[in-house]
Amino acid sequence: MTGIQTVCSGGGKTYFLSNEGQSLVRHKSNVHLNERPYGCDYMNCGTAFKTRTHLKYHKLTHIGERPFVCQHRWCAKRFSRRHKLYAHLRTHTGEKPFRCDCGQ
Repeated sequence: MTGIQTVCSGGGKTYFLSNEGQSLVRHKSNVHLNERPYGCDYMNCGTAFKTRTHLKYHKLTHIGERPFVCQHRWCAKRFSRRHKLYAHLRTHTGEKPFRCDCGQ
């Protein structure tokens, strides 16, 4: 890795200052300042996000695009996000990967 090494004062994570230190600047604004610079301009929605990628997936909800399809027999439900499809697939398999600390 090239560049000058620096450490974030808020969390101790190490960054290399290349590209005018953009990775450190982006980290500080997203994590420590909770800035949301990417706003949705669809029909005055106004919802804002930390990353362009989150905004891109949010916009799918406005246009109704659902590219992720359940391939389970007789189901064919559709989802706008891959992680929602994966969560849905567990309804078919009965898998429950997350447990409460109470043991139930």
